[in-house]
Amino acid sequence: MAFYKDLGKLANDLLNKGWASNEKYSWKVESNLNSNGVSVTPTIQSDNNKETLDGSIKASFPLLKLQDFNLNFTGTANLNQSLKLEFTTSKALNDVYKPTLEVNTTVNTPVQSSKAKFSTEIKQSWGGATISWTGPGDHVFNASVLTFKALENGSVAVGSEIEYSRKSPLKINLASSYFAPALITTVFGKFKVGKPNDTILGLNVYNRVNSSFNVDTQVGGEVQYDLSGKDTQLTIGANTKLDLNSTLKGRVTSKGIVGFAFNQRFNAPVDLTFLVDVDLTGLNKPRAIQYGVKLNLY
Repeated sequence: MAFYKDLGKLANDLLNKGWASNEKYSWKVESNLNSNGVSVTPTIQSDNNKETLDGSIKASFPLLKLQDFNLNFTGTANLNQSLKLEFTTSKALNDVYKPTLEVNTTVNTPVQSSKAKFSTEIKQSWGGATISWTGPGDHVFNASVLTFKALENGSVAVGSEIEYSRKSPLKINLASSYFAPALITTVFGKFKVGKPNDTILGLNVYNRVNSSFNVDTQVGGEVQYDLSGKDTQLTIGANTKLDLNSTLKGRVTSKGIVGFAFNQRFNAPVDLTFLVDVDLTGLNKPRAIQYGVKLNLY
């Protein structure tokens, strides 16, 4: 852990990623084919929002690979006839600095666009920093810094992040984490300059209860207070490995959402995931029950 984005990440991933209400599909079939550095990923899925069939094929491979310099290409073709081309180049100047340049363009769409992103990571003994710029268009500038200190029974990290674009107010994020052997506690605040009501204060906790070859259980919780709506949101979740090839996770939120996700990996290169979220506050509402089925072929 050396960057601001890592603060509270384990709890955030457990509670907010891989749930039915976060995904755009009700069913999805995906394959990952890799050989000699070439990766091909065909995907077909149903689109929850548009109630249509969506699909794509993505291919990526290195154009140039030297000892400390890489140039990679990624192309994605979609059923809607759009085509996205992306070039990524990175060069490790030394163990401290690693600048990266990404250039992508989307064609065969009503609005064709091209964007570039330049970013660099800086690693030091005291922590790390990142700087990035994305343009043209909004010209988004982002910078973050993190520092940490070892303590007798753990360590503490403090970080901050700023983001500015032409169409959005200046955003300032602050966070601090305490790392114990199996417990991570993070406090954070998200602020927008000139908009004091758009302020979110929060706390999340991640705990690895036990970990072994066949058994691995993590639990987490997060509370957020939104000053704009004077609203407090609470989310609690857990993830457990049932055996070597299957996992089960669940979560409940103060908004009345209960979710479950089950993943099973078979002996053949097949990975099957079931997702379901239920809104207990109104089962008669549209999309009160959201589900997803994902099949991964390796």
